[in-house]
Amino acid sequence: MISFSNINKQYGKQLLFVDASCQLNPGEKVGLVGPNGAGKTTLFPMVVGEETPDEGAVSVPKKLTIGYFRHDVEEIEGCSVLDEAIAGSGRVGDLHHELEALQREMSDPDKAYDMDRILDRFGHVQEEYEHLGGYALESQAREVLHGLGFKDDQINGDVGGWAYWSCHIPVTLLSVAIAFPSTRRLNLMVRPEIAHA
Repeated sequence: MISFSNINKQYGKQLLFVDASCQLNPGEKVGLVGPNGAGKTTLFPMVVGEETPDEGAVSVPKKLTIGYFRHDVEEIEGCSVLDEAIAGSGRVGDLHHELEALQREMSDPDKAYDMDRILDRFGHVQEEYEHLGGYALESQAREVLHGLGFKDDQINGDVGGWAYWSCHIPVTLLSVAIAFPSTRRLNLMVRPEIAHA
């Protein structure tokens, strides 16, 4: 259950929420509609803890996994569709990206002085990654993206700009499919202005 209790949120002079409350129960299907600037997008960062309400409380179960795709195109330019899909897969995705960073550090001659620490960290991350089934992640992600109609050059291409909008829904679906491989039905909420962009 996700709940918003008496939340207030304001950006400058624009009031988005005043004493707003709602509750999302397991199994419910919810649509969020409203004009641009009404605060629809503001709810998601509050749910995942990236933002807080000015007043009130947002309650999210600790064991709930939430996948969502940010609107901040600038923050993801330079990332591939594959990278963004993997990033949405929770802890396994975090470990995948940490392993990549550690591999870059291991091949950097300027990091030779710190190699013992890097190798030690790599061993711990690799062990957890393997335990969580991470080595199947990239091939699984590629398989799902191919099934959604992506070609290899699109999968490896930059997700910024127009590609962001064209891959928004498939990457969100992929993130859910990777995080919950036993999911048989996927429910997706799409903002109308994104769907028609």
